[in-house]
Amino acid sequence: MAITKKGIGAMAVAVGLCVSCGWLYIEELDDGHEVLIGDLVAVVKATYTVPENTVLTRDRIRIENVPRNFLPPNPLLESELSTYLGTPLARSVEHGAMILTSDFTRAGLGGALISSLVIKTAAIHLETDSPSEAGKTALDAVTASGGYIVASDTHLTRTSQTFAMTARVPAAKFEAVMAEMDELGAGVERRVRGAGIVGDVQRLERQLGNKDFVIEGLRAAKATSQTVEIVESDLAVAQQQRVEVEDKLAELSAETALATIDLTITQPATAPAERSIVTEVADELAASARAVVRGCLTVVRTVATALPLAFFLSPLLVVVGLWRRRRTPLG
Repeated sequence: MAITKKGIGAMAVAVGLCVSCGWLYIEELDDGHEVLIGDLVAVVKATYTVPENTVLTRDRIRIENVPRNFLPPNPLLESELSTYLGTPLARSVEHGAMILTSDFTRAGLGGALISSLVIKTAAIHLETDSPSEAGKTALDAVTASGGYIVASDTHLTRTSQTFAMTARVPAAKFEAVMAEMDELGAGVERRVRGAGIVGDVQRLERQLGNKDFVIEGLRAAKATSQTVEIVESDLAVAQQQRVEVEDKLAELSAETALATIDLTITQPATAPAERSIVTEVADELAASARAVVRGCLTVVRTVATALPLAFFLSPLLVVVGLWRRRRTPLG
C-alpha cells in the first residue's frame, strides 16, 4: 500500500497534536508540583529520639527543608531556633519527627526568650530652683515603681543646692520612671545606654545543654560501670559545673531585670543683676580714679629710676659748666 503525500501530512499533524498535548500535560504536572513543593521552609527535626524533660541542644537536631503546604500548625523554624536552645522539652520527640513549639512548656521558655535581654543604664542632669524637693519626688517615684535606691546625696550650702542619686528600677517600668524624672526640672543632659547580652546567654545555655548531656551519659555509665567511685566523682564535677553555669545565667537575668538610673539635680546658674545708672557712673568714676593713680605711679617710678643717673651726671655737668665759664672772655 503506497503512502500518499496526504497520508504523510495527516500523520505529521497527528504526531504534532500528540506531542503538543503531552507537553502541555507535563507542564501542568510541573506547575502542580511547584505549587506543592516550591515554597520550602527550613524546620527543625530530631536527629534521634529526645526524651521528655531533655534540654534541646544542636547535637540533638538537624535542619531540613519542608514544603510549606505540608507543615503542621506550629513547627519550630530554623529562624526561631536560638530562642528555644537550652530549653527542656515538655514531651518526648521521636527520631526524625518535626519539633513543634508546643513541645515546650511556657515556664521553660521564660528563661529562653532572650530577644529583649538588654542591660539598660541612664544618666540624667536636671536644673530646678529646689533640687532637694525635686529629689524627694524622685525617691518616691523609684519606690513606687518597685525599685530601690543604691545611693543618694543632698548637698546644701549658703548659695546652692545639689541632689544626686543612683537607683535601680524594674526594666519594664524604666521608660515610665524616666518620663517622671524628666518632669522634675529643665533638662541639661540625658543619656540612655543599652548593652545587649543575647550572645552571652546563648553561650551559657549551650554550655548548660552540654552539661546535661554529659550528666546523662555519666548516670548511664554509673549504672553499668564497675568503677562506680570514679564515675561518681566525674558526675559530681559535672553537676557542680552545671550549677555554676546556672548561677551565671541567673546573674545576667538579674542584670536585665533591673535598670540603673543616675540622677543629678542642680540649681540654675544665677543670672547677673541689672546695673543701675548710679552704679554705672560710680564704676566709671572709680575706673577714672584708678587710671589717674596708675599715671601718677608711673611718673614716680620714672623719676625714681632716673635719680641714680642724675646723681652720677651732676658733678660732670658742674665741671663742664666751670670749664666753659673760664674759656669765655670777659667783656
